[in-house]
Amino acid sequence: MRILITGANGPAGRALGAQLAASDFTVIGADMDSTPNEYYTTIEKVPAASDPLMISRLAEILREHQIDVLIPTVSDELPAVAAAAGAELVDCTVMI
Repeated sequence: MRILITGANGPAGRALGAQLAASDFTVIGADMDSTPNEYYTTIEKVPAASDPLMISRLAEILREHQIDVLIPTVSDELPAVAAAAGAELVDCTVMI
């Protein structure tokens, strides 16, 4: 399974990354700060949640990495990600 976690360099993203690090899942991060950390295979740069291009960038990452599950950890992203999932703009399971 391939998982994308937003806010990868924030407190919730790092905590979730640490929990999944020992799993057999491929865990990709997304964050405005794409500095690598020990929990993620890679961290993709994304715009701020308030940026209208944020959802299209997430959709691009989902396709590029063939993501099965998206887990947003940034509260400001939740409304846009939920709306995008409802409109089928993201092609994976979204866990909010």
